[in-house]
Amino acid sequence: MTRPIILGNSRLHVGISPNSDIEDVYYPYVGYADHVHRISPGTFVDGRMSWLRDGWTVQQTYLGDYPVGVMEAHSSSADLTLSITDFVHHSLDVLCRKITVRNESKNERNIRLFSYQDLHIDENPLGDTAMLDPHLKAIVHYKNDFYFAFCADPSFNQFATGRKE
Repeated sequence: MTRPIILGNSRLHVGISPNSDIEDVYYPYVGYADHVHRISPGTFVDGRMSWLRDGWTVQQTYLGDYPVGVMEAHSSSADLTLSITDFVHHSLDVLCRKITVRNESKNERNIRLFSYQDLHIDENPLGDTAMLDPHLKAIVHYKNDFYFAFCADPSFNQFATGRKE
């Protein structure tokens, strides 16, 4: 599948699919290994779970001439719009993703954001491990010499690990 949003620096390359899933994370250089099967954003509102890849209308572009991905995702069934801005730091191996939630309903609602993270570290799904590091307030995925930390602000208040894919 094509990747309409490609972000990176000299060591980290990130490819984002048309439905806003992160499907490529090459590190420590492009061509070494793609460590990701899929990282998907989702919402839980009014008792329903919804992944952006399932029925959301997603528009993607770059922010002017800058290497910043801008996406707007809308779900008419959930009455939600998410604005997502992504960039890879120019000198640090860090992907930043800012998500803004807009409630399109007339009612005040409790909206929860989810991040599904299915890594294939070193291009192999076997042996990947995940844990919550309370000091970093991050979910850390690791195998051998590779470590990937996922942080949020506000920090994650729940997490679960289980079967992949």
